[in-house]
Formats: sequence, structure tokens, C-alpha cells
Amino acid sequence: MGLVFAKALRCLVWKVTGSGDALAQQDCALSNRSVFEMKKITQRRSGFTLVEIMIVVVIIGLLAALAIPAFQKVRTASQDKAVMNNARQIAAAADQYFLENGSSSALATDLIGASNYVKSLGQVANETYPSAYTQGVTITITGVASARTITYSP
Repeated sequence: MGLVFAKALRCLVWKVTGSGDALAQQDCALSNRSVFEMKKITQRRSGFTLVEIMIVVVIIGLLAALAIPAFQKVRTASQDKAVMNNARQIAAAADQYFLENGSSSALATDLIGASNYVKSLGQVANETYPSAYTQGVTITITGVASARTITYSP
């Protein structure tokens, strides 16, 4: 780049002062051509190159690879907490049933229903609740998201 600048300067001096030799005239002709070629090379069309687009795609892929497992972990924890809350409600309903009826076991139909202790029990992740409850026995909920088992000790 320094050589091109020196030639362009020599050409400028030759054009302004008129003094110089054939080498200055030759440099002037070459520098005009070089400047034209440099302008041609440095002109860019607007838009993105393929490399720039590929870099953006890779960055988005990395962000997705980091975000998806975190989202799944939060979703799993939320499902487990909701199922545990349902188990607490069933255990509290069973305790109330045991006190009112003087028994030590109850069926799910005695606890859950429109006129019973728990009005409705929505499934969170296709889990299966026990059909009978016994006083002082741990409640085990199976098939949470078809993979996990949750236990609750009243």
C-alpha cells in the first residue's frame, strides 16, 4: 500500500508542477489504473455474505442448544411440584375423611368429587393416583410424564 501511495504522490507532483521524468509519467498512468481498480474492488453491494449468514445460524443454534435443556428442566420441576401439590390435597382430604368417619382407609371416590373433600383433581402429566388411601401410608403417584414416580409422606 505504501508503494501505491508513493507512486500516486509522484504522479500528483508531476501533474501539478509539470516537472518529473518518464518514470513519473509511467507511475501516473499506473496509479490512475490502480486507483480505478481499487475503487472497483472496494465497492460493495449491500447485503450479507454467505459466511456472515452462516455465523448467525451457528450462533442461533448454540443459543438454542443451551436454552432447550434449561426449559425442559423447568418444565419437569413444575410438573413435579403440581403433582406433589395434588398429593398434599389428597392426603389432607383423606385425613379429614378419617376423622369424620372414624375409619383408617378410604377410596378415591370418597375423597374426590363434586360434593366431596377435593372438588376436582386435574392431571398434570398423565400421572396415575392410587385408588385407595390408608391412614399413615405413603402416597405413591406413578407414571408422571410416563417416566417418573413421586411419593408423598403425610
